[in-house]
Amino acid sequence: MLLDSNILIYGANGENPNLDAILDCTDLAASSVTRIETLGFFRLSEIERTWLETAFARLRILNLDDAVAERAMRCAKNARWVLRTRSSPPPPLCMIFRW
Repeated sequence: MLLDSNILIYGANGENPNLDAILDCTDLAASSVTRIETLGFFRLSEIERTWLETAFARLRILNLDDAVAERAMRCAKNARWVLRTRSSPPPPLCMIFRW
């Protein structure tokens, strides 16, 4: 399962109390871009940083290469992602992709 940045952000913020149970799954991964997006956030508190680092230690980190990019594009296409315009409805809060 590939975890999106938003899922981990909600976990770090304490907004998703079920996330620890999700992290107990065995086949979880996040991309290196997700690490950059979450740990690189300039307003990250020390508590959030610690939570994220602990979460990433439990995940398999996928470096962004062509294979990962292709898989992400297939997932996006299957989930019917659309490009947003100012008049578009907001996107889903978060997504989890199954390999």
